[in-house]
Amino acid sequence: MSSNIYKASVIMPINSRMEMLLQQKDINYLWNPNLWCFFGGKIEPGETASETRDREWSEEIGNKNLLENVYFFRHFPFYDVHSGNGTIRKGILYVYSADFVGNPSEIKLK
Repeated sequence: MSSNIYKASVIMPINSRMEMLLQQKDINYLWNPNLWCFFGGKIEPGETASETRDREWSEEIGNKNLLENVYFFRHFPFYDVHSGNGTIRKGILYVYSADFVGNPSEIKLK
């Protein structure tokens, strides 16, 4: 079992009824398979947490116009285990919140 230091950035889209939009990971996804998660991902070298947030939202959803009032919420330590090989992933999760102003039918998962 190996250990890696990891930084990630995620976004919590919340609608006017205070409901949070999450994605369910595919059953074969290696990290958190079949679990409900925020939209986001790994912070790449030279990238800020907010740049990662925007890139990941665009990659996963593709429509930036569905969000307004994006702001930094806080950061948390996190820890999880790879479902296939037991690799431990731990690090810092930068969490942002935003008003989700669209209709879920407008989402085109990539």
